[in-house]
Amino acid sequence: MLGQMKRQLENSRCFRQGMEKDLEECAEARWLAKPVLDSRALPLDSDNVRLQGPGVMSFEKKHTISGKGSIRLDVPTDGCRRHPSNRAFSVTTMMRLLPGENLERFNRISLWIYVDSPAIANNFMELSIHNQGKHIMPLPGRFEGTHTLGIPHGEWQHVVWEFPYVYRDFVTGISLSIHAHRTPVPAPQGITVYVDNMCLEQVEADHYKGFDLRAGAIAYCHSGYRPEAVKQAYAQSGSGVFYLRNSSGEVTFQGNCVPQANGLRQMDFSPVKAEGWYTLEVDGKKSRPFRIGREAYIPAAWKTLNFFFSERCGFDVPGIHTECHMDVMSVHPDGRRLPVCGGWHDAGDLTQAAINTAESVFAMLELAIAEREAQPELSQRAKEEARWGLNWLMRTRWGDGYRHNGTVIGFWSDNIQGTLDDINADSGNRPFDNFMIAGVCAKAIALFRDEDPRFADWCARCAKEDFSFALAAMHQSQDNESAGARYTQLQMNAQAAISAMELYEAFGETEYLSRGVSFARILMACQASAVDPSFSIPLRGYFYENETHERIQTYYHRSYEHAPIKAFAMLYRLAPEHEDAARWKNSLELYREYVALTSRTVPYGLLPNGIYELDNTDFSTITHEGARAAGAPSLEEYNAQVRNGIRLNDRFYLRVFPVAYQFRGFHATLMGRALAAMELARALNDREIKQVAVRQMEWILGCNPFAVSSMYGEGHDYHPLYAPMSPQLVGAVPVGFETFENEDQPFYPMQNNATYKEVWVHTTCRMMWLIAML
Repeated sequence: MLGQMKRQLENSRCFRQGMEKDLEECAEARWLAKPVLDSRALPLDSDNVRLQGPGVMSFEKKHTISGKGSIRLDVPTDGCRRHPSNRAFSVTTMMRLLPGENLERFNRISLWIYVDSPAIANNFMELSIHNQGKHIMPLPGRFEGTHTLGIPHGEWQHVVWEFPYVYRDFVTGISLSIHAHRTPVPAPQGITVYVDNMCLEQVEADHYKGFDLRAGAIAYCHSGYRPEAVKQAYAQSGSGVFYLRNSSGEVTFQGNCVPQANGLRQMDFSPVKAEGWYTLEVDGKKSRPFRIGREAYIPAAWKTLNFFFSERCGFDVPGIHTECHMDVMSVHPDGRRLPVCGGWHDAGDLTQAAINTAESVFAMLELAIAEREAQPELSQRAKEEARWGLNWLMRTRWGDGYRHNGTVIGFWSDNIQGTLDDINADSGNRPFDNFMIAGVCAKAIALFRDEDPRFADWCARCAKEDFSFALAAMHQSQDNESAGARYTQLQMNAQAAISAMELYEAFGETEYLSRGVSFARILMACQASAVDPSFSIPLRGYFYENETHERIQTYYHRSYEHAPIKAFAMLYRLAPEHEDAARWKNSLELYREYVALTSRTVPYGLLPNGIYELDNTDFSTITHEGARAAGAPSLEEYNAQVRNGIRLNDRFYLRVFPVAYQFRGFHATLMGRALAAMELARALNDREIKQVAVRQMEWILGCNPFAVSSMYGEGHDYHPLYAPMSPQLVGAVPVGFETFENEDQPFYPMQNNATYKEVWVHTTCRMMWLIAML
C-alpha cells in the first residue's frame, strides 16, 4: 500500500477516529501565500460596527493579533426553542458598515478570527458582502455573495475570501454571522469570538470560470492512472513536446502535445504501463507526482470510507461529536414512534435520507465485493461500514411499507426525549425508497450469509417485504410529496427493475424476473430510438420521463441516469436466453451510441448533461429552501439557460451542465452518466466506453480547468468544503462544480457555500461505487 495512505490509516487506527488532513496540500495554503498588490484597512470600532441578534459586543484591547485591539463577541450557541426549519436556533451578526462604496478596486477580504469554544471542533460562520447597487448581494433566495468559514477552537485563524465575480458597486456593509447550532458534546452553551485586522486587498485572482486552464497548471488525474488505462493530461499552451519523468527524475517518455478546443494541448502517455511515481513537464510547468499502477484510486476509496465513518450519527466519533440525535423520532400514521439515530449524516448539515443511505450501502457492498482478493483489508472495512447503514435501514422500518424516509436536522439536539428541541418526522410509504432498499438488502444477503446467517436472514425478509410494499404502492399519487420525493415513470420503473433483478439474483424466483421484464418494457418505451433529422448532432438513445415522450429526462441535483442502463445490463446478464434479451441489448447499444457521440462535444472529454426543450419544464420537482418568492425559478430563467447550451435545432439544446437554480453543483449528475457508461462497458465488454466513464472520475479528481482535486484530502489543491457541523473531512466529495447565473461553463470560485461545495454522501458514495467498478 502507498506509504502516505498507510500512515493515515495507522494514525486513524483504521477508522477508530477520522483521518488526519494535510493542510499543506489544501488550496488554502496557496491562497494565503499570494502576494498582496494593494490593500485598505477596515478599522473595527464603535463608529462603524453594529451587532444584530443575540449576544454582547465589546472592544477588547488585550486579545489582539494586530496590536490595536479586536472586537469581542459573546454569542449563545443555544436558543429556548428550535426554529421550525430545524436549522440554527439563532444568528448573531457583526456588521462592518460602509457608506455605499464601489469596491471593484479590490477582489479579496482578509481578517483574523479567534474562537474560544472548547466543545466545538468547527465554528460555523458566514462572511457576506452587502451590495445595494445594480445587483443585490447576497443574492436573495440563492447562495451567492456569502462565504462560509469553519474556525477551530483556540487559535488565531487568518481568513481570506477572493470575490472577483461578486457585484460590489455600492457596498453598504461586510458582515460576519455566527449560527447557534448547540454543541456536539455536552458543554456550556456559549462561545467567545474575537475579530481583528479586517482589510480589503487586491491579489491575482484564481481562475474560477470557464474551460480555459488555470495559468501555470497542468490538468491531470491526481489519483493516478491504472496501467491499462488511457493516460492523458492537459496544458493551456505548449511548445509541442512534453516529458514524463520517473521518481528518479529520468525521462521515461516524451511526446507531442495535440491541439484541442479552447487552446488546450493534450498530452497522451498511454504507452507507459510500468508501475511507479511520475511527473509531467511541459514548457517549464511541472505536475506533482502521481501514480501509475494497480493501486491508483485505492487511497481515494479508503478516504471515502473515512468520510462515512466521520459522518456516523448516533455514534461517538472522536474529535467530531459524541452520540447524537437520540431524541429524533419517526412517527407512524397510527401514532407509534421510533428513534432514528444511526446511519450517517447526509451532508453539510445533520440531515438524513433513506435513499442516500441505501445507495451508500450499495456502493460499499460493491467495493467489498470488488476488492476481496486484491485489497482484503479495504474490502472488510467497506463491509463493516455497509452493515452500519444496513442496520439503520432495517431498524427504521415499520414492517408495513412505512419507514423513516428522512428529515432535515441542522443542530445538535440534547438527546432527551420530551424537551423543546425534539424532532418528530412523519414516516412515509414511498415505493421508490422501498424498491431501492429492497434491492440493497437483497444484494447484502450473499456477503453476510457465511459470517452471520441471522443478519443475512433479516436482510432477506426485509428485501422481500419491502419489494411487495413498493409494488402495492408504486402507482399512488405523489401530489403530497416534497419536490425531492417525486419520481417520473422512467425513474420509478428503472428502480423497480433493478430491485426485481437483485431479488431474482438473490433468491432465483422467476416471479422477480417476470417483474423485471415488465418494468424493462416500460423503460424501452421511454427511450428515444430514432434520430430527429433536424438535430445538428444525430442523437438518440436518451430517455424521456415517460412513455408518452412529453419531456426528456434530465437531472440537476440527485441523479439516477444510470438506473435504466443498470436494469438492462442486469437483465441481459441474468437472463441472456429470454425472448426480450435482444431488445435489452439494443437499448444498451442505443445509449452507448449516445454516450460516444456526446463525449466528443465538450473539452476534457466531459460528458454533457442532457437535452433540453425551450418552454418545457416542471418546477414542481425543483427543491428550493426558504420562501419560493425569493430566488424561485422562472420560465424566463429556464429558457435563458437552455439557449446557452449547444444548439440542436430551434427548440432543443444540449446543455453541458444542468439547468439549475438555487441548488447547484453537478458531480452527482456527471457520476450518474459515468455509472451508466461503466454498466455499458461491463455489459458490452467495451473498453472505449469504460474510458469515457474513467474520464469523468478524472475530471472530479484533477483533470479540470481549475487543476484541483475536488475530493477533500485526495491529491492536491483541494478547496475547503461546506461542512458547517464538522471539521473538514478527508474523503468528502462535494456536490460539485457549478455554473454562474445562466451560463453553461464550469464555475468553481473560492467562495465556500451550499450547495455546490457542500459535502454529500450521494456524491461521495458514487465515487466509491465508480472505483469499485474499475
